[in-house]
Amino acid sequence: MKYTLFRAIDCHTNIIMHFHRFEKSKNSSFMFKKAFLYSPLLSVFSQIVYNVTSALAERWGEYGDMRHRIKEIWRNIGLTGKLNLIILLSICFVSLAGLASIRYLTVCYNEELYEKNAMALKYITSDLETELKAISTMTDYMVADETVQYNLTVLKDSPDPAKRTRARRIIYDCLYSYLDASSAISYISLVLPDQIIHMGTSNDLDELDLQTVNGMADEAKGRLIWTGGASGTDSVFCVRQIRQKAYLKLDSLATLYVKVDMNRLVDRLLNTADITRADLDIAFVSEEGAAIYPSESPYKSYCEDYRQSAAPYRIEKIGGQAFFITSGTLPVTGWTYVNFSDYNRLFSRLNMVMRLCMFLFVCAALTAMLFIYLIIRSIIRHFHILEKKMAYFEEGNLDLMPCAYHYELRGDEIGVIHQRFDQMVCSYRRLINDNYVKQLLLKDATIKMLEQQINPHFLYNVLDSINWMAQTYGAEDISEMSFCLGKLFRAAISEQSDRILLSTELDFLDNYIRIQKIRFRDRLIFEKEIPDSCLTISIPKLSIQPLVENAIRHSLECSDEPCRINLRLAQEGKILTVYVANTGSRFDADLWERLQNRRIRQEGSGVGLTNIDARLKLIYGDSCGLHFMNQKDRAVVYFRIPMGEVKEHA
Repeated sequence: MKYTLFRAIDCHTNIIMHFHRFEKSKNSSFMFKKAFLYSPLLSVFSQIVYNVTSALAERWGEYGDMRHRIKEIWRNIGLTGKLNLIILLSICFVSLAGLASIRYLTVCYNEELYEKNAMALKYITSDLETELKAISTMTDYMVADETVQYNLTVLKDSPDPAKRTRARRIIYDCLYSYLDASSAISYISLVLPDQIIHMGTSNDLDELDLQTVNGMADEAKGRLIWTGGASGTDSVFCVRQIRQKAYLKLDSLATLYVKVDMNRLVDRLLNTADITRADLDIAFVSEEGAAIYPSESPYKSYCEDYRQSAAPYRIEKIGGQAFFITSGTLPVTGWTYVNFSDYNRLFSRLNMVMRLCMFLFVCAALTAMLFIYLIIRSIIRHFHILEKKMAYFEEGNLDLMPCAYHYELRGDEIGVIHQRFDQMVCSYRRLINDNYVKQLLLKDATIKMLEQQINPHFLYNVLDSINWMAQTYGAEDISEMSFCLGKLFRAAISEQSDRILLSTELDFLDNYIRIQKIRFRDRLIFEKEIPDSCLTISIPKLSIQPLVENAIRHSLECSDEPCRINLRLAQEGKILTVYVANTGSRFDADLWERLQNRRIRQEGSGVGLTNIDARLKLIYGDSCGLHFMNQKDRAVVYFRIPMGEVKEHA
């Protein structure tokens, strides 16, 4: 990135210099200034695109190399390993599919369980909401009750003991009537500055910090607040101030405390829904994160750290035990309720079935692997026997290898392969015996033919005589042609190796070009592009001159126009490419097909294009050979050969 920024800054500096020059002229335009402002951004963007493209190309190259290495490893693995690997991958795939199916079934079961629990919890929380709302409504009635208001005012303002006693008794009777509003109410207490009026079970307001709770109620200014009781009580208190309504004074008359027995309320709701505590347990957490109910439980610390999530349910371990957990909110109190179900108890049967299925699946997989291994072993054994037969034949034994197994009785592919191999050995033995006599006769015929060949030294002497006579009579063209022809003939016959140095091949070509230039004069324009580093490379003998001869024959002999022939050698790594291009002719689309089918008669040197193609493939392999193409106004023939080890092909 630093290099990219430096490139962009450098580019922007150049633009500034040109901009100042351009601004001096009167023709500077607004569009140029606008383009100048955006030039550094465009430079940075173009460099980033280039870097990203280069990185992707490099990654793709690494991927291609890795894929090539994997293919190479796969090709070198034996047949047994390949079959075992295929079977193993198939079993793994089926196993993964089975595990995914079991996992999917588990998720579906969890969702079904959630739906079922959600339905039950919907009724429970709805009833709970109704109960708490009824208690809240009851406190609203108490706060607005005229009798309670009047008598609390008497207790607050009247010094007459008789009136105060009568007012206390009336308030006590009123509390008794409100106590039946809900069966979950344990007691109702009115806390005055100088006394407490209590109705219900034993007065245990001592479990509360009255000073703190009264302060909370005073801050609420008559609104209802809910708070938990002391540790171990499993109680909840509904607290609010009763304020004087008369003349809208709103003076504090008393603080109302309603104790709700949560154990009794939750048990009644669970019994109504036909659910036991073993199946479902409920906890309540305040808006501040404090555990309200139950005050003591294994999941108290979990409730205090609980945070609601988008997931409809959770499966977590608490105290080493797994629980299926769902949650929601009670609008009337603002509390979060958390439901705990014993996951192991709910899923015990499902887990047992899953374990049984896994055990049966593993047993079936192992049995299948063993059975498949035995089948593969029985099949591969016959290929090992075939491999031994090939090794026996490679040692030079032309007889069939003794084998206890009768493959002629088998009709499958293995039997056919063995039968065909045995037939091939018999045919080869018969061919060797038949050709031995033929080779002896052919050798005798070759010796006689060689005896009848003209002595090359006689031809050398004749050409030298022609050259001497031409010089004597001043026929320089004939002298030079006979001299070059003598060198061509001597080079063609004296070199016994099929591969010669490139410099020797070029000397041979130069003599040929000198002869052709005497014939065609200025119409022949010959060009060479030969790197010096290529002169010491070995190439097949007479592999370039026939290509140049073919170009001359199809361009100069068929036309009166000048012809430009270009010989170019290119070295790309360890590959040498030889190009011969000429003007004045073009290759037909089906030229190579007609040459191979002998529909075109080859003339000239007699070597022919098909001869060169065959020699290149015999020496370097089938990947090397002649290629033809038309490039603009030129016909181009080329071939590629490696500069390393030569592969001799029979």
